[in-house]
Amino acid sequence: MTRYNYTLETEFGMNPETGMEEVIASVVTKSVKETYPDMDILQRGLKNGRQTKTIQKGLLKATQGQAEAFLVQQEEEWFKAQDEMQQAEKELRTLEEVLVVEKEAVEAGEASDEVGSDELANLKYAVETTEKRIKELAGYTQNELAFNPSTGKEEQKEVHYPGIIEKAQEVRDAKEAQFEWLKAYRGEETEAVRPEPAADVKISPDDVKKLIAHERDSKVRNSEDTLADLAKMNSLLFSTVGSIYGTLTSTAKDKIDADTRAIIEYSIAKFADTQTRADRQLAEEGTDLVDKLFAREVQIADIIDELK
Repeated sequence: MTRYNYTLETEFGMNPETGMEEVIASVVTKSVKETYPDMDILQRGLKNGRQTKTIQKGLLKATQGQAEAFLVQQEEEWFKAQDEMQQAEKELRTLEEVLVVEKEAVEAGEASDEVGSDELANLKYAVETTEKRIKELAGYTQNELAFNPSTGKEEQKEVHYPGIIEKAQEVRDAKEAQFEWLKAYRGEETEAVRPEPAADVKISPDDVKKLIAHERDSKVRNSEDTLADLAKMNSLLFSTVGSIYGTLTSTAKDKIDADTRAIIEYSIAKFADTQTRADRQLAEEGTDLVDKLFAREVQIADIIDELK
């Protein structure tokens, strides 16, 4: 999706009566302000293994675009009507000048013996064509016979047929009535200010979790490694608890429910006879294993703080 800037520009032209250049119209033009990616950028980035920061930046931009979408649509619909009106007005100015020349040519042809009937007919047809197009652009009013139900008779009635300019203006004005800040784009004074919903946009919590998981998997550990680390931490914890339990006096142990005590002592004994992956790794690495496990937890905590 693309959001545009709308700028009021002045058009100049030559005044045939004064022979001087003067302002003939003020027109609104548009230029690209911001281009937003679609929301699929998250899934594409995760699938292609892109840098998490790159995905995050693109996702934020896409989320901003999603927030702006409604207002951008209103602006584009407004500009479509405004531009149609501007183009029609420009064509109308040109045709009005052309019509003057064409009528002068007809008058000259009628007064001249050198202009044949076919050539004169062509000149008159050109006038008719130009006048027809002017009506299409500017609209026209004419008297028509219409039935009057109150009198039961046909009567002359003035009927107005709106042209392209008037129809486009109606659409534009309707948009401005609904969103008054649009008037500012064509230089009209208004206290209404365009909302900027993108300014307060944040990535959704669910998408933040996906980014965190992506960064964790690529920089620290994936889901399988996480389960392995938890098993090692659990093994170390069980070993620590068993050691602490062994320091308790018989009096202290007797205070524990008999069934519960039996389960604790059986589990501790079973663990003592079981060699886990943590036991083997601890035998090889010593306290470096403990440092590694906790360091990973710190890394993940840092990732969460950075991306949430």
